[in-house]
Amino acid sequence: MPPNADQTSDTPPLGAPGAEATGFPSPTFLRELLDGIPVGAVVLSADGIVLEVNATALKASRLERSSLVGKPLVDAYWWQGLTKSRELLAAAIAKAASGESAVFLAQARTTAAILRRVRVVVHPLTGIAGRSPLLIASAADLGDRARAAPAASRAALRRSRTRLAQVTQTRAVAIAFRDEQGRLHDANDGFLELTGYTRAEVFNGTVSWRSLFPDDDAEALAAEDGVRTYETQILRRDGGRVPVLASVSRLLGPVNEQVVYLVDNAEQKRAEAELRAREEEYRATFELAGVGKYQSDPVSGRLLRVNRKLCEITGYTVDELLGMRVAGLAHSDDRDAERLAYRQAVQDGEKEWACELRYRNKYGGARWVSVTGTLIEDPSGAPLRTVCVVQDITDRIHAAQQLADLNHTLEERINERTLSLIRNQERLRQLTSELALAEQRERRRLAGDLHDYLAQLL
Repeated sequence: MPPNADQTSDTPPLGAPGAEATGFPSPTFLRELLDGIPVGAVVLSADGIVLEVNATALKASRLERSSLVGKPLVDAYWWQGLTKSRELLAAAIAKAASGESAVFLAQARTTAAILRRVRVVVHPLTGIAGRSPLLIASAADLGDRARAAPAASRAALRRSRTRLAQVTQTRAVAIAFRDEQGRLHDANDGFLELTGYTRAEVFNGTVSWRSLFPDDDAEALAAEDGVRTYETQILRRDGGRVPVLASVSRLLGPVNEQVVYLVDNAEQKRAEAELRAREEEYRATFELAGVGKYQSDPVSGRLLRVNRKLCEITGYTVDELLGMRVAGLAHSDDRDAERLAYRQAVQDGEKEWACELRYRNKYGGARWVSVTGTLIEDPSGAPLRTVCVVQDITDRIHAAQQLADLNHTLEERINERTLSLIRNQERLRQLTSELALAEQRERRRLAGDLHDYLAQLL
């Protein structure tokens, strides 16, 4: 057991009679608080006398509380025969008594006279009314950390292996390992499904990089350092080819080994081909349509895409039109027609609208057009763009105008003929009336002449 020191202090231990009356906290409370600290802890007076010690410190060296309380800490069993450690501790106590924390590394004894490397912290305590400053000293065995490190490393290694196993066994990504001779010596189930090889064929080294990737460029990329990702094709065991997205990286370590990640790219390739086909079909219907077409931003009205027919209608080139707004196409007298039709459709909750107006031509004049628009929305319902069909109806408008002019001319001629007939009828009535009067006069004259003649005869 450690020897007892003769030096004492006027400061009563925390458990001594009168300690609570002089402003110390409850001894039981303080002892329970200290016992909750996972490292050895000692409460000291300003002159380094032990006032209280926790269970961790006592257990570390199998000491009794009575062998420490009321005695200088520098004389404790932990520091016997360790002059350097005692000097460091005395200096730390003096520094803490002046109000500054002190930290140092030193050696301490255990019950078996084994030296341990410890980290000691001496910190001043404040706030105890009516008492001299108190200090608290703690010591952490650095050897415990060193011994705990391998265990923590092993646990981390187990977790890493578990995660690696979970990752490699996924079927969504084909994973294989390649040695410096180009042979694949391990692979997951996803790789076996993608290539058609068995696990035994992979393990016995019959599957090589060259057999999977007969293309020279793939071999060259695999030979480079770092991570390379590229699109290529693998040759399956049955001779079929599968488009894949391949990624090859070199593993760190003394062994020259690479890990290969393969993702089946066939579905994406099919989707891309279908998308290209739809895009070509749309481009054909858009570009080669017999009517003008354009896409525009519904907010700014800027033209985003135009076709050849719209260029013919307006006389502008594609580049010139893409720098314009929809309102810039319209004749000055019709500039608001299309915008009002769009706004009215939006207010009515409709996505389509139509109007007829005049588009000005770059070289002068104007062309009558019929515009039919459709509003395209994004998934959230916000306006994305407008698609409009522009049909040149100038000839139809001119034909209608000519027909209206002909109808007007015909009506005028009919009116003129009607008036002429009315005048002729009036003249005919007058002539008829005059003829009747003349006939009556002639009859009266003949009757008078006949009467005179007969009177002469008689």
